[in-house]
Amino acid sequence: MKDFEHPRLLFEQPLNERLAFEMEQKGWCGIAIVELPSRARIRVFFYDPIRLAQDLETDLKLGRVCIAELGMIVIPRVTLEYMERSVRILDERGYFNGLVPLPA
Repeated sequence: MKDFEHPRLLFEQPLNERLAFEMEQKGWCGIAIVELPSRARIRVFFYDPIRLAQDLETDLKLGRVCIAELGMIVIPRVTLEYMERSVRILDERGYFNGLVPLPA
């Protein structure tokens, strides 16, 4: 049974001001989970374009030719506002329908 109509953004640890600040400064967030109205949960990974480019450059120097994170979502800045907005937009586009949920 649904208690909500839109996906909810959850975190593996409590999101406080300090953690939010650190995520934005680092340019990535690897502790996010999207809970769908069906109760399925999808792990997502947020990157900002600058950090993604830096990590790709570093990996290329190490002989790696790609970066891949399950459920990768690239947003202008890793802020709660951008994360929540992107989840809503991607849900409307059916993005989460093609991802494998976490085990119950």
